[in-house]
Amino acid sequence: MHSASSTFAITTRKMVAAWRLLAQLDLDRDKLDDAEQRLKRAAEFEPDHPDALELEGMLRNRRDQPGEAAAALERSLESKAHCWRANSSWLAPISV
Repeated sequence: MHSASSTFAITTRKMVAAWRLLAQLDLDRDKLDDAEQRLKRAAEFEPDHPDALELEGMLRNRRDQPGEAAAALERSLESKAHCWRANSSWLAPISV
């Protein structure tokens, strides 16, 4: 049985995934306005989702907005690094 908070987290992940996938389909079909609206909906649930930010960067690039594209892609990379660090506590520290 799921607690209320875990059920909310699962629902949030599913909503972000759905909006993100729809945005990807819109990008593939050159429906940039629709993709932007779907990415905004995904951001309502999880503003720093790395894959959604990556798609936003791709969208901005397609719209010839290089500054915004770079900013979104940088946020995506930072978010991916944060997720990796948060979920890799089982790794032993590596010394070089």
